[in-house]
Amino acid sequence: LLPEARGKGYAREAARAVTEWVFANYDIPYLIATVGVENVASQKVVESCGYQFVDEKELLVHITGARYVFKYYRKYR
Repeated sequence: LLPEARGKGYAREAARAVTEWVFANYDIPYLIATVGVENVASQKVVESCGYQFVDEKELLVHITGARYVFKYYRKYR
């Protein structure tokens, strides 16, 4: 979100709406959310939507050698 739109609940509203829509339209057991470890605001958004922290993981982009650490969340039906 643009800085002037942050903190107004738009991200949480969108995440909740998408989560509800997916569960209403698809027969899947859970959804996954991934958030960068430094992105505390987004971690709060997914947690407020009922996603549960599972683990911290690392992604290696082989072509560049870059490593990204992220938090892995799940929300069950």
